[in-house]
Amino acid sequence: MKTASLVLSAVLTVNSLGAFAEDFERNLERLPNRMTLGAGFKFSSGDYGSKLGDTDAWYVPFSLGYVHNHWRFKLIVPYLTSTGPGNVISAGTDTRVVVDKNRGACTFATVVAANSSSCTTTALTTPPATNVPRITEAGLGDLSASAIYGINPLKPWMPYIDVGAKIKFPTADQNRRLGTGAYDYTMMGDLYKSFGRFAAFGGVAYTFKGDIAPSSTIPRGLVLDNVLGSYVGAEYRVTNNWLAGLSVDYRQASSAFARDVKEFSSYATWRVSPQLSVTGTAGTGFTDATPDYFVGLALVYGFKSPL
Repeated sequence: MKTASLVLSAVLTVNSLGAFAEDFERNLERLPNRMTLGAGFKFSSGDYGSKLGDTDAWYVPFSLGYVHNHWRFKLIVPYLTSTGPGNVISAGTDTRVVVDKNRGACTFATVVAANSSSCTTTALTTPPATNVPRITEAGLGDLSASAIYGINPLKPWMPYIDVGAKIKFPTADQNRRLGTGAYDYTMMGDLYKSFGRFAAFGGVAYTFKGDIAPSSTIPRGLVLDNVLGSYVGAEYRVTNNWLAGLSVDYRQASSAFARDVKEFSSYATWRVSPQLSVTGTAGTGFTDATPDYFVGLALVYGFKSPL
């Protein structure tokens, strides 16, 4: 069985960086009656445990943000492209399915046949990994919308606290394997505490995953498990205009034949002006669910809201 890749369908988040690391426009966002426009890219590459070669993916998000008092709202629309041997399926950022490799007592074939996230038999065989064509898919990804409420420290020693929710809409073309064809709902909470030029941050998120709907690739669909994720990190303000940091992310697998996500990320942000910031990112993964490496760049422009 061969399928073209489903590519990343989450925000530059998340996929790989913690909320504060990925979202340096938090300083722009926290100003009352402020709006932000964002654009960027993320390139990732890895074999994800496949025997047939690497899958290369580009994730290009465009975002619109709005602040009202303590509330922050954001809409993200991504464009996706993926090139690979066609045997790696990504159902969002936390699920990687490799159809030429068994996962313990489970295989892609037995799970799909049972329409279940568990199985007890192994029955999948694949042809030799020779002369495998590389397939490219591209198009609109899954739109996401989030609402976050920020709580300022009540005491000087207390951290900033953010709580919020996010919805992923199935706007990507499932038949072209650019999305799962299902809604995802995420609840999240984050902490941020500065210590002079240093700062520490961390957070948790719980995602209610929608099941992969039946399609020509997966006729009976696929049940996905809900996912718990977390991240921790630290950053250092080098100058008033430069910031650098590190982040470590963990997310549970939502498929019986996927691995948990474990990633390391680094970033540097240049505050070009009070209205504009530029952030570069780079990192690597430590399991089959993650790329061998990824790099990215994001630009955010903030301005006073006309609303």
